[in-house]
Amino acid sequence: MRKKTHIVAGLIIGLLIFIVLRPFNLIFINHFFEFIKFIILVIISSIILDPLEYGFFKGHHRQLHSIFILIIPLMVMYFNFLIGLAIFSGFLSHIILDLLNPSGYPLFSPIKKDYYKLYNKINGGIKLGSDGEYAIFSLSYLF
Repeated sequence: MRKKTHIVAGLIIGLLIFIVLRPFNLIFINHFFEFIKFIILVIISSIILDPLEYGFFKGHHRQLHSIFILIIPLMVMYFNFLIGLAIFSGFLSHIILDLLNPSGYPLFSPIKKDYYKLYNKINGGIKLGSDGEYAIFSLSYLF
């Protein structure tokens, strides 16, 4: 998926998580700037996995696209719940969207190298820059 699709989907997942947890008093936002900080962190964390892979691993081989990357924001939540939740939301949205790619990716890497996908063999997944990605972006944007 492209950056803009990851950003919009990250915002939706971040806002949904925010709305669900708000009534339980798990999220304490006292003023508007804390909410803006939450939104900015969701945006950054929803697109950061790909550049990190190119920087550390010299290519996009999906080493960081593992479910285990979610351990990092869970540890951050211990110290600052709002920041950890924002990073968790961004990472989770990135993982979910990339599961829609035709090639899938190793969700449980490095423990298991099998590739996983969120679609059946009939529809073939959503290719980068395809009408399917445009539809996801448009629906997410309208949401």
